[in-house]
Amino acid sequence: MFGMEKKKEGEKSSLFLFDLEKELKNDARRKELAARIESRILRIKELLRKGSRKEDFDKLAILLNGYHSLAIVLSRASQEPARKRK
Repeated sequence: MFGMEKKKEGEKSSLFLFDLEKELKNDARRKELAARIESRILRIKELLRKGSRKEDFDKLAILLNGYHSLAIVLSRASQEPARKRK
């Protein structure tokens, strides 16, 4: 039940991979995502420097935090295969 069944001796247990994890296995796709995220971070920072209404400022700050967190996750995910090889 819920993936906890006993497997036969010869079967490998397959780990669940998120779509993002599958995409990050491709180096070109990973670099493309990192570049896109970095450009969006720079664009949001530019908009925040220009100044805007309070509501827009709050929304842009939340977006900036989200993109920054995603960039951290991407960098850690790209380092993960190197750690597994050792």
